[in-house]
Amino acid sequence: MDFEALLRQAELQASGGGGGSSTPNASTGGGGGGRSASCDRQAAPAAAAAAAAGTRLCEKLKAWAAEQRLVQAKANEPKSAAGVLHVLLIVIDNVPHESLWRHWAASATPAGHSARFYIHAKYPERVRSVWARKRLTARSFCPE
Repeated sequence: MDFEALLRQAELQASGGGGGSSTPNASTGGGGGGRSASCDRQAAPAAAAAAAAGTRLCEKLKAWAAEQRLVQAKANEPKSAAGVLHVLLIVIDNVPHESLWRHWAASATPAGHSARFYIHAKYPERVRSVWARKRLTARSFCPE
């Protein structure tokens, strides 16, 4: 049985329909072979518990399906043969020789390699370069 069929079955159980069993009916006359009203009252909590269990199962299946889609999407991502070099520059308020770093990062790309820069500045508010500001770390411990 595929996932979609399991999900439909769980949704039917949660809504109280389908699933192969019907709600017991009151006695239908005749030789006393039917159920009494007290049996129906006793069966109602069991039916409610089954519906709640079906709802929980449905939610678990939906969460599992979402997780499986993420795993599959990650597996289908193209694998890069080249690596990424992460470079952390620790500076006071500007990047020394910034043009050299930028040129070096741009020249590494055609070979299939790439570099990603992170900049930790002692005084991040003093950084003037747009290129450097885009690469500032999210947290900086400023001196007192």
